[in-house]
Amino acid sequence: LRALYDRARAYETTSFRGLFRFLRFIDRMQQLGNDLAVARTLGEGEDVVRIMSIHKSKGLEFPVVIMPNLGKRFNTSDLSKGVLFHKDLGLGMYLRQEDISYDTLSHEGIRLKLLREYKAEEMRVLYVAMTRAREKLIMTGSLNSNKVLQGLVEASHSKEDILPLSLLRSANTYLDWIIPSLARHKDGYVLRGESYGEGSIQHLIDHDSTWEIQLGGAIPPGEEKIVEAEQDIWRKIKNLEPLEVTSGETWVQQRLAWEYAYKREALVPAKLTVTEIKRRFALAELLAQEPSIALELGANQFKRPEFIQETKAMTGAEYGTRIHNILQYVDLQGDLSAKGLKQQVEAMIAQGLLPENKDLRIPYSKLAAFYASEIGQRLVASDNIQRELNFNRLLPGKYFYKGAHEEDSIFVQGVIDLLFAEADGWVIVDYKTDRITPEEALGKYAIQLQLYAEAARDILRAPVKEAYLYMVSTGTLVPCSTAVDWEKLHPIE
Repeated sequence: LRALYDRARAYETTSFRGLFRFLRFIDRMQQLGNDLAVARTLGEGEDVVRIMSIHKSKGLEFPVVIMPNLGKRFNTSDLSKGVLFHKDLGLGMYLRQEDISYDTLSHEGIRLKLLREYKAEEMRVLYVAMTRAREKLIMTGSLNSNKVLQGLVEASHSKEDILPLSLLRSANTYLDWIIPSLARHKDGYVLRGESYGEGSIQHLIDHDSTWEIQLGGAIPPGEEKIVEAEQDIWRKIKNLEPLEVTSGETWVQQRLAWEYAYKREALVPAKLTVTEIKRRFALAELLAQEPSIALELGANQFKRPEFIQETKAMTGAEYGTRIHNILQYVDLQGDLSAKGLKQQVEAMIAQGLLPENKDLRIPYSKLAAFYASEIGQRLVASDNIQRELNFNRLLPGKYFYKGAHEEDSIFVQGVIDLLFAEADGWVIVDYKTDRITPEEALGKYAIQLQLYAEAARDILRAPVKEAYLYMVSTGTLVPCSTAVDWEKLHPIE
């Protein structure tokens, strides 16, 4: 992921900017079998924050080590099972009589033995964690109440340097060992003052280490009632009981009644394809004429996997894609007769340009008629031909959505099927496989061709003199206007 991020940043510094071009660049690398550079691995001297378990840190050292969540209870759930096993003591089980389980001496003995061994291992783990720091060790944890803190400090009263064995064995968290130890350190006056006052512990340990202890969240003297009131509020909230009205009611009402000022703009997409624009405007016109019409045009069309396309009959969308692919790769200097086009398609399948499919249904005679027609001969004679030309443009959002602000723009993306140049301008041809009349085709696709012409004029810096729809099913060439009549567009609500 880091290598992909670095490559994307490097790509953005070139003249070929933008997400669309970068994705095309990645697709091209995949087609050529290339790959991104291997991600750089981190060395031991990197200036980074490392997050790892205590076991994984064994044998390592760091300038600063942070040990969080030291108040988390030890996980001793395995010791509550009905059957326990110890490598030396053997098996210990509950005694079960008439659906009632009784603890046994063997089970309890093995449980205590396993618990002591488990806590001894946890103490070794704590030692490993605390000895990883070379310069500073930061430890954090939380306790349930001040009473727990006081109990830990009280338990540390001992004339011996080592904590009492009972305290060590009764610990349920790392803090149960750490707090009594720090309370007897010369820097532990914060802990001693919070419980019994300074000097309550007679036997202090004079160790060379220096500690800074901070207590947060402790209830100051005299504020117990405030805490109780807050707890009462949370209890009412949990039980869904009504709360008393306070001086902050107006502020709460304002917060709850707040609405995002630009929620309408949030519904306007930042990007549209020309095909999507055509579909949306066609849907808007149909709904205007027949409000009760089903939203069939609004249904999502998902591409079927290629292995299904190869074995089953093609859908209308897959058939249209197949025709477009053929017309994209056909050799205009080769044999353009029906027989020659069939041979070219077979070569495309062999080269992997087209997926194999028994259901070809390719109208070779109609395609040959197109290349033999007047527009086809002009295409073949052109010395500047662009097929499947991708383009991106920023257009005013007000043309597409009502209520859009003047400064709002929508990123429009499209692919022009065919462009070829002549002496006095460019000619656009868009292939359609629909079985509809020329009039229906113009009503459905005119806006699409007009947007293509506008884009081609801006990108190529040359006039677009003609635009045509070629209806493959009937072999009909339908001329179309090359200028968008923005006033006639129906922005979507």
